[in-house]
Amino acid sequence: MNRLPKITLMAVVLVAVGWFAMAQEENAIESAGRNGPINFEEIITTAKEKVFPALVFVKPIRESYEAGEKEREQVFGSGVIISPDGLVVTNHHVVDKAIEINCVLWNKEQVPATLIGQDKETDLALIRLKWEGKEPLPYAEFGDSEKLTEGQFVMALGAPFGFTRSISLGIISHTQRYIGFRTIYKYNL
Repeated sequence: MNRLPKITLMAVVLVAVGWFAMAQEENAIESAGRNGPINFEEIITTAKEKVFPALVFVKPIRESYEAGEKEREQVFGSGVIISPDGLVVTNHHVVDKAIEINCVLWNKEQVPATLIGQDKETDLALIRLKWEGKEPLPYAEFGDSEKLTEGQFVMALGAPFGFTRSISLGIISHTQRYIGFRTIYKYNL
């Protein structure tokens, strides 16, 4: 079974990134638990330092024709760089109908991007940064969603509502949710 849909509806892309960050700290949690109290502040800080550089603030411009007039609208969202050459996972609803996409990187540099593909059903989209830098981009990797269990801690990292960066902590509430509403897909999450 394709793991991408499994990650999607568990708070979209950001929890997947947070899961990666927390998965990287799994050994630290286990060893800390054996050696004394768990220091969540230290674990969150370490995970944040690893993932924040891979987050991007996505700023698409949409064009619509309301009341017979052409109007432009800028919308905002979050994404995460998943490869050193600039592939970014974001949400379909963020880039849908975009005529132009710009992303703000960790260093506040604005970089244009192109839409590679999108899927309305899973609310995922893939864009590519037009990166001309000499160094590879920082990137995050997906965790293994098959290893998720209810009650595990996850982090949601992103740049919602125009904030430069944000971080939230939560737990996995369900890993086998059935999506039975009208969709072309029938799968368990």
